[in-house]
Amino acid sequence: MWIPACRRRRITVWRNATRHGQPCRAGGFNAGSFELFIAALSIHHDAELITFDADYIAITRVSTLRIQHLSGNPSRSHDVSVPM
Repeated sequence: MWIPACRRRRITVWRNATRHGQPCRAGGFNAGSFELFIAALSIHHDAELITFDADYIAITRVSTLRIQHLSGNPSRSHDVSVPM
């Protein structure tokens, strides 16, 4: 079956997102689907993700995601317990 290239790419990115989520869960951290998709998209494009969200720190431990974590998000401050 023929699938347009852009649709195949979306399917691949979603599959990669689920593949990153499984080791997160195994490590005791449940990353959200949106965070996993953004991480997979960043990895797919070999881009560094700049974020305030600490959830991405846990994702970096189970993937090749590169982040620059900024501290002090004025709009949303929450503590995320990330297993080491």
